[in-house]
Amino acid sequence: MDSCDYKMNISIIFKIIALSILFQYCTNEPKLNNSYLKGQWRVKEAYRNESLTKTLNSAIFMFNENILETNFMGEKTLSPFKLVNNKIILENQKYEYTLKINSKNEMELTTNINETPFRIILINN
Repeated sequence: MDSCDYKMNISIIFKIIALSILFQYCTNEPKLNNSYLKGQWRVKEAYRNESLTKTLNSAIFMFNENILETNFMGEKTLSPFKLVNNKIILENQKYEYTLKINSKNEMELTTNINETPFRIILINN
């Protein structure tokens, strides 16, 4: 095998590896928009100060158009919201959620309430 063949083989291997990496990152990940949010989400796990808490296990988050209905704070509330980048901004509340998509049917919300951090993993019913 001469040096040209060796360089060509290395070039082909490099291209195969580069394409494999590229395809791995170009999957059909869900897009964060109101369509993704729409529906009822229930708590899979919840953390207060990064400690697992069971007190939020019965909480639901129902997204319908631009209204969030939730019992996260105990009583059922309806709040108009705006989705801005990865934030759910509640128009009549003093807090907002930062949203991270984990999968098609799972997302993670983080927020601070009274200086206490919450992280809530939700699944779509």
